[in-house]
Amino acid sequence: MLCCPTCNRLVKFGLAWFGFFPMRSGLGPAEFVCTKCDTVYESGLQEWSHMGVGRKINFIFHSLVYAIFGGFFSAGLIVVIKGAAINPYIPFFDNLVIGELLIIWGCIAGVVLLVQALRVNLSLERTLTESKPYPARYTDWQINLQAWLMKIFMAIFISVYFVLKILE
Repeated sequence: MLCCPTCNRLVKFGLAWFGFFPMRSGLGPAEFVCTKCDTVYESGLQEWSHMGVGRKINFIFHSLVYAIFGGFFSAGLIVVIKGAAINPYIPFFDNLVIGELLIIWGCIAGVVLLVQALRVNLSLERTLTESKPYPARYTDWQINLQAWLMKIFMAIFISVYFVLKILE
């Protein structure tokens, strides 16, 4: 969690660690300015052009982990919802279902990787055009992507729950 040091306004929320695995990519503006009290403070992040090789490799690794595991998990939920809603009698490990799962997984993983590439591009643009601190807003997906993804997954969980309850 990251808050403004002056007014304690929440700016960034997400998992810092998953077991021994750090869950932050480290990409973003180095300085924030609070939109409530105008305090300028360090974000703990770095722009792409200022990152060393190790941090860039860390970002790429995190992107692949999000694409692989997040894509597979999301694709599985979509296939389960579709299967439960349309034809609950098809076995989950049917060849058609596995094919659908892999296609949806590939699409979601592709979107995740495109979003990460967009983040790098936006970081490079910020480096070239802005020298002032970045406005810190909790609702900004460039700052708080992990929290946005958590909200999306929670919406999927709730949807799955209600769809399965309705179909009982």
